[in-house]
Amino acid sequence: MNVFFYFNILDIGVVAILAILTCKLGFEYSTKIKRVTDKKEMKKKLLLFSSVVGLGFWSIYTYACLSLDVPIVTETNYILFLFVFLLCFLGAYFTLFMAKAKEFKWWRYIIASIVVSIMFIGITTIGYWWTFRELIYFKPVSFSISCLIIVTCIFKLMKFLRQITNEDEEVVKKSWLNIGAILCGVSISGIPYLLLTSLLDFKGVLQYEYKDYAYLLPFLYPMLSNFLLMILPDIISDRMLSTTTVKYKSLFSHNPNAVFSVDLKGKIMDVNKETLKLVGYCREELIGKELFSILQPNLDKQSIIKKVKSGSIEDVETVIVTKDQRAVDIKITTMRIVINNETIGYYGIAKDITEDKKAKQMIHKLAFYDELTGLYNRRKLMEILNLWAANGEEFHILLLDFDRFKRINDSFGHGFGDDLLKEIALKLKHVTGNKGVVGRLGGDEFLIMIPLTETQDGYLEELVNCFRKPLNVEGVDVISTASIGISTHPHHSTNITELVKYADIAMYHTKENGSNGYSFFSESMLDNKFKNIAIENELRYAIDHNQISVYLQPKYNMVNGELIGAESLARWNHCTQGMIAPNIFIPLAEEIGEIDRLEKNMIKEVCGILSTWKKKGKRIHQTSINISLPTLLHDGFINFVSHTLVENKIDGTFLEFEITERIVMKYEVEVNSRLQQLRNMGIEISIDDFGTGYSSLSYLYKLEVDRLKIDKMFVDQCVENSEVVSTIISMAKALGLQVIAEGVEDEDQIRILKKLGCIEAQGFYFSRPVPHGEFEQLLEEYSTADF
Repeated sequence: MNVFFYFNILDIGVVAILAILTCKLGFEYSTKIKRVTDKKEMKKKLLLFSSVVGLGFWSIYTYACLSLDVPIVTETNYILFLFVFLLCFLGAYFTLFMAKAKEFKWWRYIIASIVVSIMFIGITTIGYWWTFRELIYFKPVSFSISCLIIVTCIFKLMKFLRQITNEDEEVVKKSWLNIGAILCGVSISGIPYLLLTSLLDFKGVLQYEYKDYAYLLPFLYPMLSNFLLMILPDIISDRMLSTTTVKYKSLFSHNPNAVFSVDLKGKIMDVNKETLKLVGYCREELIGKELFSILQPNLDKQSIIKKVKSGSIEDVETVIVTKDQRAVDIKITTMRIVINNETIGYYGIAKDITEDKKAKQMIHKLAFYDELTGLYNRRKLMEILNLWAANGEEFHILLLDFDRFKRINDSFGHGFGDDLLKEIALKLKHVTGNKGVVGRLGGDEFLIMIPLTETQDGYLEELVNCFRKPLNVEGVDVISTASIGISTHPHHSTNITELVKYADIAMYHTKENGSNGYSFFSESMLDNKFKNIAIENELRYAIDHNQISVYLQPKYNMVNGELIGAESLARWNHCTQGMIAPNIFIPLAEEIGEIDRLEKNMIKEVCGILSTWKKKGKRIHQTSINISLPTLLHDGFINFVSHTLVENKIDGTFLEFEITERIVMKYEVEVNSRLQQLRNMGIEISIDDFGTGYSSLSYLYKLEVDRLKIDKMFVDQCVENSEVVSTIISMAKALGLQVIAEGVEDEDQIRILKKLGCIEAQGFYFSRPVPHGEFEQLLEEYSTADF
């Protein structure tokens, strides 16, 4: 009988199945280990997976030995089996360890293949010698050919392992893994039988003879599987290359941004169609052109190339000059082109950021500049004041209020008043020049910061005198003299808030003494504050006895004319002085620490009104209430609101709390937490007077708010200049916020607001604030109107 048929086909099949399963586990474990980032976790998995795969290879050898119809010379083989398992474990550990390497270099590939081959040959040879040592008949030629076939098999197996662990899993489909496992398993299963034909004495001891070329048959089995295993990685490589090429072309050619490749000399190698659109050149004009020749000249070419070579990916904002000499702002992200671990160039992904920069400039302008005059706003002024104070500089704070401005504004209209403020701003900048800093606090109040040394040459007199002359506004000569209050750092205080307050007191002192001049703050001016003690006591009494009334100003949907809610406003009808303006008693309440009680009374009153309407079966609309920072941060405020809602049996969705931007700038974390708790009750949060000098745009996306209220100042200007309102509305929509405009007074404003996408509004055009009794009648009489 031929020696090839000495082996049982069924036993060979079992060994092949064991080998296939072991290879499949090895491939799967290799890809899993590759994804592990934690070192401790990787060690654990490496030991576990190596034990399982090692056990698989041990079972292949053990079954192959026990399945032979050959007398085993050594009866007790426990030590041998343990030794073989140890070698199998080490071989599996070494293979998986090499497979997890991020970069599988060629020398690692060769060393790993040789080491694993030696382990396979050593395990089998030593094991057979120990088990069948009296039957061993060493045939050098056959053994050499067997070893060569085994080494070839292991090299192919390691190559396949490298591919599946270093390529995209979407490319290496599960079917390819299964095919690879089958071919590798079949090749490995032939190793025990291949070496047996080179080591056992079939003719002398086992009485089996070779006939003709039959001695080649045991070699054909692994050789055929090796041939198939050699083809498989190439097929996968071609598929990977094809897929990668398609992906690259798609990423390069169909990228919405401009993409180009550049060599290390800075010359353009390739571009996509978006690059051509961006610069206006044709492809032939760009290929080979120096990239830095069309970028702004202040870029450091050598520095950028050096960073690219070192692997530092960097975003560079620069300007590219198009063929028609237009300057376009772009941001370039650079990435190395690495082939065989050598950087040969880099890719650049360029994005046109011209509009983004304009938007950033607009947002910066909103945040730090007064939109009407272009001067610094309150926020920026306070930053500069604090910086000067921190640097220990000596300076004056000049607070200016313009006499007769309100009367001029009322007589000629808000547009004329705005033009007057612009002329005032120009005059202040002209007189001050580079001596100091000029800004607008709001309304007709301006602030100048100027070093002490700059006021010693008649600056103050010049400042006062320049406003004694008429200003020409729309062809009309207008005189609006300035009343100025001055405080000094550090003479009067080192606290900026106090200094501004002292300048304000000095300014009112100037007004009380005839206006049209300036006064330096003095301690004696504080004595006048005691005159307000009586009104303070009366305000406390009014709050204690609920003499502050609730007025309601309706809110409307400008598209369909539907009444959608109201804003509650505090009104104080003094027993002797009549109606006292809110801009007088509300700041006073804040100053004397009564604002918390005043606003809680408002919440109680509004909830009581809504509860009454609910009992009467009337439709309840959402009503907003203004809330200050002291009230919001009061320890018992959240519980108070919850208790009030329960007591009046109304839902939180009927309320909206309006906060000012000043609240945003302080205690950000605590304020946000409180706002979220209120929203959890169903209460909506609105930012009132958005953009009027305390804009905190960097905080806006973090805040737990629902709505922005466009300040009347911007609404007044929206017909002539709608950019600011448009920006606020776009910003709000991008952040998922609703928008309402306040202070709407005419149909032109309504037309522009609706065109810009603002739906909700309130203002004198619709209705002035009215007592809640009149508002109740409005609910009964109201019908939709066409705005």
